[in-house]
Amino acid sequence: MRKGFIIIVAGICLISCKKEIKQKGTPIAKVKNIIITQEEIQTQFPDIASPFASPEQKSRILNLAIEATIFSIAAKDEGLLKEPEVNYKLKWAERIALGDIYIQKKIQPNIQVDPKEIENFYQIYRNDFEREIDVAYIIARNKDTLEIMREKMQKTNPVKVISEMKSSPNIFGNIEKVNVGVLKINPELPQPLVNTILSLKIGEISGVVEISPFQYGIVKILEEGKAETKKEEIMQIIQAFLYYQKTQAKRDSVLNALKQKYKVEIYKK
Repeated sequence: MRKGFIIIVAGICLISCKKEIKQKGTPIAKVKNIIITQEEIQTQFPDIASPFASPEQKSRILNLAIEATIFSIAAKDEGLLKEPEVNYKLKWAERIALGDIYIQKKIQPNIQVDPKEIENFYQIYRNDFEREIDVAYIIARNKDTLEIMREKMQKTNPVKVISEMKSSPNIFGNIEKVNVGVLKINPELPQPLVNTILSLKIGEISGVVEISPFQYGIVKILEEGKAETKKEEIMQIIQAFLYYQKTQAKRDSVLNALKQKYKVEIYKK
């Protein structure tokens, strides 16, 4: 919800801070001379159009939109647009939003996962799906931080290490993700980390694994048993996993082509 709030703030501010634009759509609220429409809300929060969305959920999201509009008007009236930092943030908010829209409109609609691909993936990794692995892992941007966490994790319980880490702002500020629990195939979990998890035995802790540039991880296997997940549930997870992989591959391919189209120059200091 927080991410959605930030996006809606940026979107409304970009509109209201440049010039007043007459909105097309079904009006549901008005703040000063800015109309908030049902279509705007559904664009920012597609789930709100679901017949299962409760009146309380719709009311809460509308209140977020109203609050964002009020703050954006106040920012404009109080001269915040004159501050360079604000304009930088608005510029990048627009670029990031347009980039996301490009991926949603131009890349994702063309991604298809064939049922045969899902079945083949299941058969190849069937033994892994039958394993239920309790793991503790930490993903961070700083390799030195993870080295410290790894040393502590070797000496004591991972849960205790992670609890201590969360209470230390200096350490936790470098952490992107922590987990203690059952491993499931997660489209967001980096493949190098999954491969490392599957290669370890109970009680073993990995070295610091480079997941991507400036992103590292460590993992410890706590327990292992036989999974009771039904095949239908696994197939849904595999579909999401393959869809994510294909989307990332297509995104990278399109990005490389666009880099050739739009000249990129990096200035050395």
